[in-house]
Amino acid sequence: MAKLQSSINAEWTEIFSALDLVSQDLLLDEFTALHNTAKEKRRAELRAELGSLTDRPLKAKPVKAVAKYRSLRNPSLTWAGRGGQPAWLKAEMEETLRPLDAFKV
Repeated sequence: MAKLQSSINAEWTEIFSALDLVSQDLLLDEFTALHNTAKEKRRAELRAELGSLTDRPLKAKPVKAVAKYRSLRNPSLTWAGRGGQPAWLKAEMEETLRPLDAFKV
Protein backbone atom coordinates (compact mmCIF):
# COMPACT_ATOMS: atom_id res chain seq x y z
CA MET A 1 0.00 0.00 0.00
CA ALA A 2 2.82 2.43 0.87
CA LYS A 3 4.49 1.76 -2.48
CA LEU A 4 1.22 2.40 -4.36
CA GLN A 5 0.66 5.62 -2.39
CA SER A 6 4.20 6.75 -3.15
CA SER A 7 3.76 6.18 -6.91
CA ILE A 8 0.43 8.05 -6.89
CA ASN A 9 2.06 10.97 -5.07
CA ALA A 10 4.88 10.97 -7.61
CA GLU A 11 2.37 11.13 -10.46
CA TRP A 12 0.47 13.99 -8.85
CA THR A 13 3.69 15.85 -8.18
CA GLU A 14 4.76 15.46 -11.80
CA ILE A 15 1.38 16.66 -13.11
CA PHE A 16 1.29 19.58 -10.68
CA SER A 17 4.86 20.60 -11.56
CA ALA A 18 3.97 20.69 -15.26
CA LEU A 19 1.28 23.34 -14.65
CA ASP A 20 1.98 27.04 -14.96
CA LEU A 21 2.04 29.09 -11.76
CA VAL A 22 -1.47 30.56 -12.21
CA SER A 23 -2.96 27.09 -12.72
CA GLN A 24 -1.09 25.83 -9.65
CA ASP A 25 -2.51 28.70 -7.58
CA LEU A 26 -6.05 27.98 -8.78
CA LEU A 27 -5.66 24.27 -8.09
CA LEU A 28 -4.25 24.95 -4.63
CA ASP A 29 -7.23 27.18 -3.86
CA GLU A 30 -9.62 24.43 -4.94
CA PHE A 31 -7.78 21.79 -2.91
CA THR A 32 -7.72 24.06 0.13
CA ALA A 33 -11.47 24.66 -0.14
CA LEU A 34 -12.12 20.92 -0.49
CA HIS A 35 -9.86 20.18 2.46
CA ASN A 36 -11.54 22.81 4.65
CA THR A 37 -14.97 21.42 3.75
CA ALA A 38 -13.84 17.90 4.66
CA LYS A 39 -12.44 19.15 7.99
CA GLU A 40 -15.69 20.92 8.87
CA LYS A 41 -17.70 17.81 7.98
CA ARG A 42 -15.45 15.66 10.18
CA ARG A 43 -15.72 18.18 13.05
CA ALA A 44 -19.52 18.03 12.80
CA GLU A 45 -19.40 14.22 12.84
CA LEU A 46 -17.15 14.22 15.91
CA ARG A 47 -19.36 16.77 17.71
CA ALA A 48 -22.42 14.62 17.01
CA GLU A 49 -20.61 11.52 18.25
CA LEU A 50 -19.39 13.31 21.37
CA GLY A 51 -22.90 14.66 21.98
CA SER A 52 -24.30 11.14 21.83
CA LEU A 53 -21.86 10.06 24.55
CA THR A 54 -22.96 12.72 27.03
CA ASP A 55 -26.16 13.05 29.01
CA ARG A 56 -26.82 16.53 27.74
CA PRO A 57 -26.41 18.10 24.29
CA LEU A 58 -23.29 20.11 23.59
CA LYS A 59 -23.85 23.83 23.44
CA ALA A 60 -21.63 26.52 22.08
CA LYS A 61 -20.06 28.77 24.69
CA PRO A 62 -22.02 31.99 25.07
CA VAL A 63 -20.31 34.98 23.53
CA LYS A 64 -20.43 38.16 25.55
CA ALA A 65 -21.71 41.13 23.63
CA VAL A 66 -19.08 43.84 23.52
CA ALA A 67 -20.37 47.40 23.69
CA LYS A 68 -18.98 49.38 20.79
CA TYR A 69 -18.79 53.09 20.41
CA ARG A 70 -18.38 55.09 17.21
CA SER A 71 -17.39 58.67 16.55
CA LEU A 72 -20.27 60.88 15.43
CA ARG A 73 -17.93 62.90 13.23
CA ASN A 74 -15.68 60.19 11.83
CA PRO A 75 -17.41 56.76 11.70
CA SER A 76 -14.09 55.01 11.10
CA LEU A 77 -13.11 55.76 14.71
CA THR A 78 -14.44 53.06 17.04
CA TRP A 79 -13.85 51.82 20.57
CA ALA A 80 -14.79 48.41 21.97
CA GLY A 81 -15.38 49.78 25.46
CA ARG A 82 -12.29 48.13 26.91
CA GLY A 83 -9.27 49.88 28.32
CA GLY A 84 -9.05 53.63 28.62
CA GLN A 85 -11.30 55.89 26.64
CA PRO A 86 -9.61 57.05 23.46
CA ALA A 87 -8.70 60.72 23.08
CA TRP A 88 -11.11 61.24 20.18
CA LEU A 89 -14.03 60.05 22.34
CA LYS A 90 -13.12 62.26 25.29
CA ALA A 91 -12.74 65.27 23.00
CA GLU A 92 -16.08 64.67 21.25
CA MET A 93 -17.88 64.16 24.57
CA GLU A 94 -16.51 67.49 25.86
CA GLU A 95 -17.24 69.40 22.65
CA THR A 96 -20.77 68.04 22.11
CA LEU A 97 -21.66 67.75 25.81
CA ARG A 98 -23.15 64.34 25.05
CA PRO A 99 -22.92 61.33 27.38
CA LEU A 100 -21.07 58.15 26.50
CA ASP A 101 -24.34 56.42 25.57
CA ALA A 102 -24.80 58.83 22.66
CA PHE A 103 -21.82 57.16 20.94
CA LYS A 104 -23.07 53.58 21.25
CA VAL A 105 -23.42 51.68 18.01
